Amino acid sequence: MEPTPSFDSQRPLDLSDTRLPSAKVELAQVNTILFIVPQGRLEQALPNVMAVAAIHRAVALERGSAPALKLLGATQLANWCNGQTTLSYFDSLRPHETTLLLAPSAMSRRKFAVLAGTYLVNDAVLAGKPGLTPDSPPLGQHPLAAASLAPLAQTLAGSKTDPTVQDLLNKARGTWPSPADAALQVSLQSALSALQTKTGLWALRERREPIDPNKVLEHLIVELSAGSQALQFVQEYGAEYSDALAVASSIWAEAQELRPGVFQLHGPPPKEWDALVRRCLIDLYSSDDRAHFIIEKNPDRGPTALSCKEATAFLERIRFGEPPSDILAEVEEILHARGDTATYLQIELARDRDRSPLSILEPILNRSQYVPDADGVFTLVKHPEQSNLADALTACGVTMVDHLTMWLVDPKTGRAQRTTIAFQASQLERFLNFAR
Repeated sequence: MEPTPSFDSQRPLDLSDTRLPSAKVELAQVNTILFIVPQGRLEQALPNVMAVAAIHRAVALERGSAPALKLLGATQLANWCNGQTTLSYFDSLRPHETTLLLAPSAMSRRKFAVLAGTYLVNDAVLAGKPGLTPDSPPLGQHPLAAASLAPLAQTLAGSKTDPTVQDLLNKARGTWPSPADAALQVSLQSALSALQTKTGLWALRERREPIDPNKVLEHLIVELSAGSQALQFVQEYGAEYSDALAVASSIWAEAQELRPGVFQLHGPPPKEWDALVRRCLIDLYSSDDRAHFIIEKNPDRGPTALSCKEATAFLERIRFGEPPSDILAEVEEILHARGDTATYLQIELARDRDRSPLSILEPILNRSQYVPDADGVFTLVKHPEQSNLADALTACGVTMVDHLTMWLVDPKTGRAQRTTIAFQASQLERFLNFAR
């Protein structure tokens, strides 16, 4: 492949001969492999990890030395393309060096133009182009699923007779023939699940040293490319997954079947479960066809730090003519002292919109009249897919607890929907009658 025309600061930049990156590349020219890790569950990316390892080894055999390897998450790259973050990797591109792009997920034309242009202005060569999507997709349209890199790996590395390359290519196509291979596949999937859980959103509340999953995956790909038979990645993360799975299996085994198909989880308080234990538990009960509804009990709490008694007293003072501004100041002091930053922030936002003290106070005090159930609240963690389930439960007399969930807007319908369904423990019998 010819290098990208260099930029001469003494003349205008000529884009008439700009060549978009091509998937056709001589392996000996590749200095770096850039793998864009798709969104979704990491264990589902295992075939593509194998494909990248096969290409990495094929390039190393052709060059006589291993190429550099860089992994970026699809969201991480998208944020960089949008100017929302910086990536030092792109500041160190060397002129005339060739980077092979392996991107199983589609990119918008504008974002890819940013990526390709970055290589162009650095006099570097980008080989490979992902599938491209419109810059403004229809509202609510989901991105395309990640494609398989196996065909590209076969094209680039298929002529190699090296047994490790051929073995990696077979596994990239989903062929794990021997019992040892099948066991390795399960171990790798388990370890990938553990890695994602330890570094994802579930792990944010756990105080631990931050882990860069891309760095861990880079090391795994290099291990696979080298033909290692004892993967350090599996030994470390696979062991953690096995321990978590044992705990999750115990919790699921102790679940109580309240009615046929309706189970309640018991064991340690859910807040004490490790994120990986929770991930394993979800996998266990999600795949159990016996369980149609699964509930877990949590402590019930009000929507604000104000008690029902306090909220009622404040509303009475307003009705008797006490200035709302004085009451608002008193409420703010209580919220601040009790650490209710969410409601405190709500007040500040309303004040920024020039709302009156009364219009700020009334919705907060009305919500604060919620009376928590001393026996707790039940949350549905598994239920049949039904878009109107909350409405159906309400029609049967089960009152939803609206403040114990996040609300998301469906872009297709414009309706706000609960991310979880919760009801007070006193209404358990009504729920069981519905579930029957």
